[in-house]
Amino acid sequence: MTAAITSSALVAALAAELSARGIAFGHGKKPAVVTGHPWIVGFFDAGSIGDQSLVSRDGWSTVGTFHCAGLTPDSAFIAARKLREAALALAGQTVGGRVVQKPRQNIEPPPIHRDDDADPVIFVQYDEWRFRTTL
Repeated sequence: MTAAITSSALVAALAAELSARGIAFGHGKKPAVVTGHPWIVGFFDAGSIGDQSLVSRDGWSTVGTFHCAGLTPDSAFIAARKLREAALALAGQTVGGRVVQKPRQNIEPPPIHRDDDADPVIFVQYDEWRFRTTL
């Protein structure tokens, strides 16, 4: 068996998909350049090994928690939609020598959140996705 994919490889692949859709992405922090457009901050775990097929222990998965943000509720919803598109676009791609299976949305997202402490006020839609891979 080859080495398990790292979260870093998957983060980079997702960041590229989001960039292609015009969404700024930051891993663990707000992107450096945000010009009033929606943006996403993602937080990933280190991943885990599991059985994804009949071959023992050939799977690897990680969970990403995302804050899809914008200056209006609509822009936060746009970021969430673009995240969904980018996550699903990874299905079937080879990342770090492993094939990404169809990602799964882990939770039903809670209602949009308004952060009145930010200046300017921002709106955030939280989301969580599981990304699974196999050889």
